[in-house]
Amino acid sequence: MLFYFHSLGYFPLNWQNTASNVALVSLIATMVESLPIAKAIDDNISVPLISMLLAMLLFEHQPH
Repeated sequence: MLFYFHSLGYFPLNWQNTASNVALVSLIATMVESLPIAKAIDDNISVPLISMLLAMLLFEHQPH
């Protein structure tokens, strides 16, 4: 999907930074998913929320 956004000109991406950012977001999402806090916070809400916020922070400051 990032490839299509880049190809269609929506935003430029540095593929080396993009790959590391996607890997970091995936790692953090996996860690949040594995936390034993399912009774306090539903992981169907916490994982997408954390992933979205982290991706916004990482991709906002990506060099072109």
